[in-house]
Amino acid sequence: MEYYEPKTYSHEEVENIIKNEKGTELNYMIVGVVYNEPDVNYAFKIVKKYCFDLDISLQALAIGCIADLSRIHDCIPIEEIKQLLHEIIEGKDSYRLEIMGNMRDVLGALSFYAPEIYKSIRAKYPVYCKEIGCDDEQ
Repeated sequence: MEYYEPKTYSHEEVENIIKNEKGTELNYMIVGVVYNEPDVNYAFKIVKKYCFDLDISLQALAIGCIADLSRIHDCIPIEEIKQLLHEIIEGKDSYRLEIMGNMRDVLGALSFYAPEIYKSIRAKYPVYCKEIGCDDEQ
């Protein structure tokens, strides 16, 4: 697999890709927005849009990007991320391997960058956290 530096997209380019693309360009756009969009709320909106996509690889990518948002941006939408994580954990795909692995990564990042989110999720879903490998005290 070849590495591509995340590209910067204008909001117009993002909207055009959302309307017209599936597959690789859509994946690149999501990552590019997470890494390069200065407005974290806009970046979160794009990530959230794909967290329940029918394409499990796109869904897993979007969920993984939640961890990147917390690592890259100083101020993230805490309550919105908490709500989204509740929906993901309670969703039908929460025990698919692709989702479980990315949720472990997300919770690991949040334990460091946004511990209040991590503690909230861990308190509400101790069994799920244990099953994905995030049951240790942080």
